[in-house]
Amino acid sequence: QATESMDKMKEQATKVGLALVAAGAATAAFIKHSIDLNDEMNDLHIKTGVGLSALAAYDLLARKNGTTVQGMADSFKFLQRNMVQNREELVQLGVTSRDVSTAYLQFAEMLTSIKDPAMQTTLAMQFMGRGVSEVMVAVKGGSEAFEEAKRESAGYGKELETAAGLSDEFNDRAAKTKTQMQELGAAIINGALPPLSRWLETMQSGNEKTGAFSGAT
Repeated sequence: QATESMDKMKEQATKVGLALVAAGAATAAFIKHSIDLNDEMNDLHIKTGVGLSALAAYDLLARKNGTTVQGMADSFKFLQRNMVQNREELVQLGVTSRDVSTAYLQFAEMLTSIKDPAMQTTLAMQFMGRGVSEVMVAVKGGSEAFEEAKRESAGYGKELETAAGLSDEFNDRAAKTKTQMQELGAAIINGALPPLSRWLETMQSGNEKTGAFSGAT
C-alpha cells in the first residue's frame, strides 16, 4: 500500500513537473513574441515617422478591418514624402495636418467624399502609392473610428512608448551575442579540426597498412 501511494505521488509530481515546463515554455514564447512585435513597431515608428501611441491605435484599427499596420507602412511613407514635395496640392484637397498619422485620416476622409471611383483611385495612387481600397480598408470609419481605437489602445500605446525601444535594444544585443557565439564556434572548429583530421588520416593510413600486411600474409 505504501508503494502504491508513493507511485501515485511520483505520478502527480511528474504531471506537475510537465505542467510547469509547458507553462515556462509558453511564457518564454509569449515574451519572445512580444519583444519581436514591439521591436517591429519601433521599426515602423522609425520608418514612417508615426508616433508609437498612434501606431498602437492604427494597429488595432487595421486588425478590426482585416489588415495589418505593417501593410500600411509604405502608404505612410509615401504620403509623408508628398507632404513635403506636394504640400500645396494636399492642402487644396483638405489634407492640412503636418502630422502624418492625422494627414492619413484626412486623406482617407477626403477620398470618401469623392463620388467618382476613377478620381479616388488616381488620388490614392498619386499621394499614397496604393489603390483606394488598400488605403480605405485600414481607416474605415475615418477619424471617429481612429479616436475610438486610440482610446481602446491607450494602455498599449503608453507601454509601447517604453517597450519599443527596450525591445529593439534587446534584439540588437541578442543578435550581437549570436554572432559572438558563432565566432566562438568557428574558432573552436578552426582549432579542433586540423589535429582531428591529422588523427583520422593517421588512423586511415594505419588501417591501410594493416590491410596490406594481412593480404600479404
